[in-house]
Amino acid sequence: MDSDDSSSDSTESDKVSKPKKKKRRNKKDQKPDNKDQTDEEQSKLEKKRKALERQRNHRKNRSKKQKGKDDEKAKKKMAIIRGRKTKEERKEERMENDMDPLDIPHELESLTYIEKQLISRVHPVISLLRVKKLQYKYKGQVINFTQDVQEVADSLPYLVKDLSNIVVIKLNNHVRLKDFVVRKEKVLNALLWLKRNNPHYFDLKIDMSALNTLPDDDNVSDELQSIRSEQLSSNLRDEMEEDDDLIGDQNNDDCDELTYSSVPDRGEFSYSKSFINELVWPSIGKTPLNEFSSPGYISMAFPHLFCYGTADFSMPKTQKISLNEYIRHLMLYKDGRFAKDERFRYFIMNSEMRWHSLNLGNVYVKKNSIFSKMTIIQLRQYLKENPWLVNQIMHFGSRLRTTSSYWKSRCGELLDMVDQLGTPTIFFTLSSANCHWPDLYRLMGHDVATLSVQERGQLLSENPLIADTFFHLRSKFYLENCFTKHFKVKDMWYRYEFQHRGSIHLHGVAWFENSPVIKEIMTESETAAVIKYFDSIISCKNPDVHILPSPIHPCQMSLDDITDIDIDLSHLVNQLQRHTKCSTLDCLRSVGKEKTLQCRYKFPKPLVSKTNLEIENGSVVDINFERNDCFVNKYNPWVLQTWRSNIDFSPILNKQIVYRYIAKYASKAEVKSISYNEVLTDIVNKTCDDFELSKKAIRKLLTSSCAKRDYSSQEVMHFEMGYNLYHSRSEFVVINLKNIDWTSVSYNHTCQTIFDLHANRSVRYQKLSLFEFAKHIKFLKTQAFVRKKSAIVRFFPRIYNTLPTDTIFTNLAILFYPWRAMDDVVPGGCDGLALA
Repeated sequence: MDSDDSSSDSTESDKVSKPKKKKRRNKKDQKPDNKDQTDEEQSKLEKKRKALERQRNHRKNRSKKQKGKDDEKAKKKMAIIRGRKTKEERKEERMENDMDPLDIPHELESLTYIEKQLISRVHPVISLLRVKKLQYKYKGQVINFTQDVQEVADSLPYLVKDLSNIVVIKLNNHVRLKDFVVRKEKVLNALLWLKRNNPHYFDLKIDMSALNTLPDDDNVSDELQSIRSEQLSSNLRDEMEEDDDLIGDQNNDDCDELTYSSVPDRGEFSYSKSFINELVWPSIGKTPLNEFSSPGYISMAFPHLFCYGTADFSMPKTQKISLNEYIRHLMLYKDGRFAKDERFRYFIMNSEMRWHSLNLGNVYVKKNSIFSKMTIIQLRQYLKENPWLVNQIMHFGSRLRTTSSYWKSRCGELLDMVDQLGTPTIFFTLSSANCHWPDLYRLMGHDVATLSVQERGQLLSENPLIADTFFHLRSKFYLENCFTKHFKVKDMWYRYEFQHRGSIHLHGVAWFENSPVIKEIMTESETAAVIKYFDSIISCKNPDVHILPSPIHPCQMSLDDITDIDIDLSHLVNQLQRHTKCSTLDCLRSVGKEKTLQCRYKFPKPLVSKTNLEIENGSVVDINFERNDCFVNKYNPWVLQTWRSNIDFSPILNKQIVYRYIAKYASKAEVKSISYNEVLTDIVNKTCDDFELSKKAIRKLLTSSCAKRDYSSQEVMHFEMGYNLYHSRSEFVVINLKNIDWTSVSYNHTCQTIFDLHANRSVRYQKLSLFEFAKHIKFLKTQAFVRKKSAIVRFFPRIYNTLPTDTIFTNLAILFYPWRAMDDVVPGGCDGLALA
């Protein structure tokens, strides 16, 4: 019986299990024999059958959206597979697309600055200065001149005395000698090698008479045009020595100030009259080279980098590559020679900016057809009748990163954040201890403890890409993973800046959760709550005024090395946060009729026994923190000890403080001497023929915005690597009320305007106005989702009193009334809005 029962059970089990297997293999209409099964088992099988059927139907009827996702996954998988190719395969791919510049031969290694110029067939005119810490900064446009009046020099080397694209600026009679050493044999060997191996040099004639004028191994600085410090204008001296916008003694051990310029920029520099009479502006060629019709000109300008004439962007490629990809490829090349070259990095950055501005000019003319056939004569008259045109063009040019228009647009975004989120809690600054951070020098292959101050400065000068990338990644990780969580940050905005000595730092504002609201009229308890809150996150106290300096700089220590947190904080405050070195080159400013010198940071400050609010006309204007040291700048202990460099951590008590901050940093990027209106007028009147098309003037105006400020070498690398120049945790949505056909970038997927999306919104969102709809609803293709974090809505034109009254009310109705059709708010609908 037992065996029969077990046999029966086995048979029954088989009857149940076999249909399961058969169910997966057979068609859906094949049903198993359920004669001996219980109702419960039949129900389970039926559910599984239906589930399988649904899966089949889902696979058969997948939406295009799902297919697109699968295709994207496949592309990513292929990218991963491609990334696993061997070095030989990747090298072969680069060779096929002419993208491998190859290794530098012995003959072209270790060329000095002047030797590189002597072997170049094309000379890019670059305004380059060496500032504090041996770092570089750049200014003006890049112009490519040939070495003589022909299209390209047919004989080399050039005579040293004729290198008039180089002007040496001697500060304190000091010249960096090794940059100006010339070795005749080295130059000859380099030219012979290039003639044999570089296709752009095969027809070169070597001028032996010019070669014989070169020294065997000697300094030639006396043969070059030079300027002594007393011949410089005060403006240029100030520019070279300009202060850093950071408070506190950063103890970064500035290296000797060895400053020179490789090119005289007549438009920006001012010299003494005696020097101007002697200065000869480039005799190396009368006409700049056409970058768009001169294949190989990059290789001829930098033969020490493009030794074999390969990987030149101006040459044809088998596969199309963008300029951004090309630049990143070169900057990350294995030997680092492109990122380290003091001239090439700015040359390629300026080229990218100018080409982008030219393309933007073309796009602007296409979008505004009125200019497509307008001549310069007509443009002059149009400018007189419509002076607002320049602002419109420059607003369109806000896509040009680093320009004044770009930063003006970013400041507008920050203003809208303040208007919609309220007053931020704090203003913060994080600077770079780039002369002390051990991890930074470890990336350069050195131990910071074994390096002298001069050696550290030299490494920073030679490795701006590493220095900038290190700070960028370090600050990004710190703010997103540490700062945000520690202070429970609701929102944050910050921008990267570059001091005149070249180093990167960042300024920002942050909104903290549960921060007190500061009102014009507050009760005693509310005032006490404000004081208690800011006292808990900001300090002006020196933990130990009499502590002896640490034998190891505190910025060189990691948290793992610290045995006593209190002593560490004392060392950091005394080394980084005390502002004791006032000078006219830093913070001293002339004040009043008597021109008395005062520190712009108002140090030394009076001692304060207890934190209190400073109130004027019923409003809180400042907070005086408890202070036992008149030179200590505001700091947060946790930030100072975790970031380990000079910081600022200040309370924001009202919106006016934010507005002053925005005005200050917006003005930093503005044109210093003349307005863009004057620039365009000058272009139209002096540099264009009467019957040329207006497009030329518009393109020149946009291009001019690329050269109105200085760039440090670290900022150049920041730009070329495509790193963010600013960061906002909020997303922005723009509504253009001036043109109903305008399409937001955020909604490009469906080619519908935000007005269409709002008009056709789901019933569940019917009570939302256009402003609320843009703020809270996000579209992914055709599907609407509620945003996890509300967006900041920007609308144009602004509601100003200068607008006609009917336009103001029409715009308000469109923004804040939950309309379904434009007829609900504007008579005549879209046509009526266009007329308005």
